[in-house]
Amino acid sequence: MLPLGYHQNLAWKIQEVQIEKAKHLVRSEKTKPVAIPAMSGPSVMVVSCSYLDHLGKLWFRPLLKVQAASYENDILTFMYAADTPYRIEQSATMKDISHEQILTISVRLGNKGSQMTWDLREPSWKH
Repeated sequence: MLPLGYHQNLAWKIQEVQIEKAKHLVRSEKTKPVAIPAMSGPSVMVVSCSYLDHLGKLWFRPLLKVQAASYENDILTFMYAADTPYRIEQSATMKDISHEQILTISVRLGNKGSQMTWDLREPSWKH
């Protein structure tokens, strides 16, 4: 909110005619309220990994962001898409992370949304 004296202290004065015109527009029956569209959810999915560097230090690093709508805002739809393993591996390679170093892959909706994590050390992942 602006302080009461804000408009009196402006470098460019607002003319009284302009103020009355603005008041008239606001009070006019022709003016219709504008609906603010509701947010439908996060627009991206963020793919991250945890990995060990050559000294054995644990690191967490974002690998890529994908449009959530392309996968119906569903993490599993993204993970089971045919090109997902390739995209993740390519992104890791570009960041100098080999697939042998990666311990987990995490995918979340948005920057702070729900997250799913896959432990690549589990035997069920290696199919």
